[in-house]
Amino acid sequence: FSTTITWNLTIDATAGINKYSAANMAAMLLAPNPAKTEMTVAADFHFQKLSVFDALGNLVLTQDVNSANKASVMVDKLNAGFYFLQVTDGNKVATRKFIKE
Repeated sequence: FSTTITWNLTIDATAGINKYSAANMAAMLLAPNPAKTEMTVAADFHFQKLSVFDALGNLVLTQDVNSANKASVMVDKLNAGFYFLQVTDGNKVATRKFIKE
């Protein structure tokens, strides 16, 4: 017996990836960097949560910050090395690299 399958494919030409540029990045400052015990995070938007990932991408720390645009993060329990700090407001996400001494 013979079966015919028909597929309809619709392509939306307006979908795509925005061009990456410094203008598209949210402003976020980590200080001091490198950090020993505590680091201040300041962004140009109010974020609700911050997360710290190690160099292998493992989540090592999370902190709720209740819609602030500035927060302190205790990094004293982290091992020395490279880390990524990410803040999000649910829509916007900003990630920066930092060094723990």
